[in-house]
Amino acid sequence: VASNAIGIVAAIVPAGVFTLLTKQEVTNAPQAVWMVAILVVANSVVAATLYMAAIKQAGAAAVSLLFGIIPSMAALLSWAIMGERPDLGVVVGLVIGAAACFLGIRRRGARSTPVENEASRRPRESSSSA
Repeated sequence: VASNAIGIVAAIVPAGVFTLLTKQEVTNAPQAVWMVAILVVANSVVAATLYMAAIKQAGAAAVSLLFGIIPSMAALLSWAIMGERPDLGVVVGLVIGAAACFLGIRRRGARSTPVENEASRRPRESSSSA
């Protein structure tokens, strides 16, 4: 959570400068403020915190597979929500992406463990002096 907070604070100045230098037209200010607040909370805080918690729980290698499903989920959600039917290229990409994720999970198997579990398996050195 702390590293996520540092990232958010570091982004405030460039985001403010970009906002001031970009020509904008807002037709519904209350709705715009509400949407930006939702995006900031949902994307910046909740998603990044969950991502970091997943890395801590499952390890970076396992969580990196999530980036492989993002395009697939976007295609499926656009079909479900907006009615955009996937063309042949999208379907082929979904199949290849699913196969890659399956192989990645299967190849990793039980041999990889999260960092915390690795550290807990190491024998502890005695701190007492003889």
